[in-house]
Amino acid sequence: MVEVVYRLWSRGEVRGLFLSSCMFSDPDRVSEMEVEVAEKLRKLGFRGYIHLRLMPGTDRDVIRRAAEVADRIGINLEAPTPSMFSELCPDKGDFVNDVLKRLLWCIEECRGRSCKVDTQVVVGALEDRDTQYLKLMKYLLHRGIYLIHFSAFEPVHKTPLERRRPCPKSRQKALYQALFLMRDYGFSLEELLELCRDGMLPHVDLKLVYARLRSDMFPVDISTASFRELVRVPGIGPRTARKILELRQERGRVDVIELRKVLGPRYRRAIKYLSFT
Repeated sequence: MVEVVYRLWSRGEVRGLFLSSCMFSDPDRVSEMEVEVAEKLRKLGFRGYIHLRLMPGTDRDVIRRAAEVADRIGINLEAPTPSMFSELCPDKGDFVNDVLKRLLWCIEECRGRSCKVDTQVVVGALEDRDTQYLKLMKYLLHRGIYLIHFSAFEPVHKTPLERRRPCPKSRQKALYQALFLMRDYGFSLEELLELCRDGMLPHVDLKLVYARLRSDMFPVDISTASFRELVRVPGIGPRTARKILELRQERGRVDVIELRKVLGPRYRRAIKYLSFT
């Protein structure tokens, strides 16, 4: 593995390595083998991206070694609750001790390092609700996780869930948007829960739904709005909001012409929710 990856990287054919495994033996040994690959690559001078997906039940020392050599590490949660985890993947150990506890160790060992932590959950395999994933987001983001991957369930022939309907990709997309709104835009769990009906997020632009639901908050005055108020305007993201605040600080105000330049094609969407004084 080391020889193949290093050779391909040296030729410029790959930029990095994502390494995972099935749990064919002791989880510590499996994860340690992954870490050994990363360590040997770094000793050879490999400067590419390394992402290690560690196994449930992995020892903390192995997790620490992974955090020292990888750019990203993580352990898949698979489900938002212990009961759903037991039903979905009964062979992966205990949800709290073998998976969640280890994921939190990953976060702690990466603190102060350049390595980031992610995880993955399968959406729609069981009778789940988006509200469960929203609460999970808050819990993990508060503890420092970088990203949660949402994998829309697809039934597989000759498996226990083969008759289950596939999860629509639009649901997966809505959960990703909710994650970014909470992580990058500062939306609270309560604000996102308000958007749910029967425990499910709408499969449309969540910021537009929010703006219509909170019509009393709009239009936002571009001349006085805070960062928090600006990022809640449809069409304005964190980077654009910071640019608007910088222009306002430099010039004292932001006029329509400047706003058009900053927003580009998003101007038509945003202007409906903005005012100028």
